This record gives sequence, structure tokens and C-alpha cells, in this order.
Amino acid sequence: MSETSGPSQAAAYACAHALLQGTFAYLLRLPAVPTTTELARRIRTHIEDPAVAASAALAREEVAAQAMAFSIQG
Repeated sequence: MSETSGPSQAAAYACAHALLQGTFAYLLRLPAVPTTTELARRIRTHIEDPAVAASAALAREEVAAQAMAFSIQG
């Protein structure tokens, strides 16, 4: 993420990325009509973008580190 991103921003980004992955998986199960196919293609392209994938991985790491720090403190 960035130096200005906080715990809630990293968590929100990680959740949004997971939601897109779930949406993509759901769309693949629907009948293949042009609109569904195009939306699935656009989501896949976004998810597979190297910059997006790297940002999502970093967000997940930040969330995991914050959870670990919280469990150690509390």
C-alpha cells in the first residue's frame, strides 16, 4: 500500500480484492452470455494485473501483521 494507508484502508482493499475474486468465480458459473462474459473478462484482467496483484498481496500482509500485533498486545 503506501505510507498514508492505515489499518482500515489496507483491510478494505484486501476485502475488495477478495470480493472481486469471488464475483469472478460466480460469473464463470453463470450461462455464457455476452454481457456476463465481458464482465468476467474485465474482472479477470483487473485481478491479474501485476500492479493490482502486488497491491492486494501487500494489503493482505499488512492486515495479517496488524492482526498479529493486536493479538500480541491484547
